[in-house]
Amino acid sequence: MERIAEDYREGRSTVEYPELIADDGAAKTFFGSINIGVKKAAGVPLDNKLKEPLGQLALAAKSIVADNAKRDWRDNVVVHRNIKKHLDDLLFDFMEDNNLKWSLETIDIVIDEILMAAKRVY
Repeated sequence: MERIAEDYREGRSTVEYPELIADDGAAKTFFGSINIGVKKAAGVPLDNKLKEPLGQLALAAKSIVADNAKRDWRDNVVVHRNIKKHLDDLLFDFMEDNNLKWSLETIDIVIDEILMAAKRVY
């Protein structure tokens, strides 16, 4: 427990992020949300060979949230619906590009995880 606290104070992490999001805190948050969502739904972590494409997915999710976020968006159902629609399209494209077969439940869980993270980040 002390080692974890020391790692946190020093800014060290056991998570290996893709190079393209290494310096982007928001994208790292979305990267983690996607991983957590898939692990929750499927029960297994994502394959390591998807690390770079997941980094791109995290950046795209960040862009969607940033483009749709506006004043008081956290409580605005219309904005939530819009973000979810864009994330849904993004995830289906990602699945198609990477030959993945996620269930609709998995996609919904990933979208919910991203939206929860977005509310903390933005």
